[in-house]
Amino acid sequence: MDPTLWNFHIQVVSGAAEADVIEILCDYYDMMRDYFQSMLRFYNELVPQVFEFRRHVQEAKEKRAIARQKGIYREDQMFGISLDSLLSIEQQEIPRVVQTGM
Repeated sequence: MDPTLWNFHIQVVSGAAEADVIEILCDYYDMMRDYFQSMLRFYNELVPQVFEFRRHVQEAKEKRAIARQKGIYREDQMFGISLDSLLSIEQQEIPRVVQTGM
């Protein structure tokens, strides 16, 4: 094969390969943009729920602190009765509330 023709052939193949690589990179950037846009939408929908959970936790902490000050709250109680009382009422080794995951 003529060296000039060979060099031309290499340039054409090289140019085509470069175009393919650039096209793949453009596709990659498009996919990344779509991904981050969808994650941003998801995050924006999640933010109000996070603030609601934070507010709920803060209220629970405040209620617990007030109950401790009044002597109402005890660490060994579940739902207002002691764990021993709950176990004796249910007559089971593991209370239903624990078994059902509530």
